[in-house]
Amino acid sequence: KASDFADNKSENTVNNAVRIDNTTPTSSSFSPAADSVNGNQVHACINGAKDQHSGLKSGYLRITGPEGEKKVTTEAQDGDQVCFDVTFSTDGSYSLFFELEDKAGNRNGESAAVVITVDATGPEIHFTSVPASYKNRDAVVTYTGTGSDSIQGSAAPVTVLTEVKPGRIWNWMKKAVSLLPPHRMNG
Repeated sequence: KASDFADNKSENTVNNAVRIDNTTPTSSSFSPAADSVNGNQVHACINGAKDQHSGLKSGYLRITGPEGEKKVTTEAQDGDQVCFDVTFSTDGSYSLFFELEDKAGNRNGESAAVVITVDATGPEIHFTSVPASYKNRDAVVTYTGTGSDSIQGSAAPVTVLTEVKPGRIWNWMKKAVSLLPPHRMNG
């Protein structure tokens, strides 16, 4: 109720509750996992995201690595996950820092770094054994070698079994042999 200096009182009663929210939002984990190896398209998420009082507003992702620093913001949706889709153009090690903000403006502070590796470059195969000549018209030819990757280091030994037949495949194999070593294999 309200009253004035002449002691007139209002007939209406207004009862408004004021809610104060000083509590920061919380989360349980992040993805991708630390030390994971990813392609150049990364779907990064804050998992178990929640806010008890005013509700989630936004998620923030700060990335540092070979491409410098970039920041990504997304609006929180219903549910307990806040996600970001990020495209990387350079292979290497990246640090991801996650943060949540609720509708009252409370932020939970950046997470510890989640370090991931981005590797979108195929490995190289270096042949150590290439057959010298072919005497049969149809044959199975075995190439052996080692693989390496500029990001992940040495790969497992490689054995390539190829069935050589007269015609197009034979000509392609002659060309492949002339390119070795090393021969770039994408995939």
